[in-house]
This record gives sequence, structure tokens and C-alpha cells, in this order.
Amino acid sequence: MLPVGIGPCTSCQIDKIVDTRSRRGITEDLVQWKGWDSFYNSWLPRLYIQEKYGNPPKSLLCNAVQ
Repeated sequence: MLPVGIGPCTSCQIDKIVDTRSRRGITEDLVQWKGWDSFYNSWLPRLYIQEKYGNPPKSLLCNAVQ
């Protein structure tokens, strides 16, 4: 779910939330990683993002998500 070869860590930072969707009742956000090409954008469950990275500031959320 993260860029290849990268585990959840502090060096992997969220640049912005590009989109959101709901699958099987779980809200997922499309994450663009800081310093990574959009090819590596990842769909992650919102609860996972909140647990590992905290709540991203509203400024990171795209218009579709706000």
C-alpha cells in the first residue's frame, strides 16, 4: 500500500489526499506521498491514516474530499 520498499515510518509523509472512496463500507483516501511521483499514490483506509499519521490538515485535502 505504500511505495515499494517503504514501510510505515516517519520518512514517508503524506503530501495530500487526492480523492476518497468507500469500499465494502470502509472509507479510503487516495494518498499522494511527499517526494514521490503520482504513480505511487496509494488507497489507504482512513482509520489507518489517522492511526499512523494523525489527521491530515484540511489544507491537504482536495476539494472533492472537503
